[in-house]
Amino acid sequence: MLNPKEYFKQLDATLTVMELDDEVAATCSGGAAPVSLYEDINYGGAVNNIYGNDDNLDNALRGSGWNNRTSSIVIREGTWTIFEDSGYKGRSKVLGPGRYPNPEAFGLRNDSLTAIRRL
Repeated sequence: MLNPKEYFKQLDATLTVMELDDEVAATCSGGAAPVSLYEDINYGGAVNNIYGNDDNLDNALRGSGWNNRTSSIVIREGTWTIFEDSGYKGRSKVLGPGRYPNPEAFGLRNDSLTAIRRL
């Protein structure tokens, strides 16, 4: 029997693997990413394609470095919650498929998006 600390450590590792499995499956399907985050308003600048949940867009494991960089969003499928803080915390907004050309359109401050989770 695992003590509580060991149990939660193992649970965290399992959830990380599950999230990576979702991303790999989506990437291998050949389809467009369900969500694209853009560095600049009106879909300009660098783009970060999102295939699954990410509780910290600056996560070194994924190498995204996208914490507090998003200024526009395209959601192609699904309903997603975006968050201002890592760990799915802080101000949040629920978004469905659509184009959000600026922060006012998606409801958070500019360059404040830190986490995203599919509902």
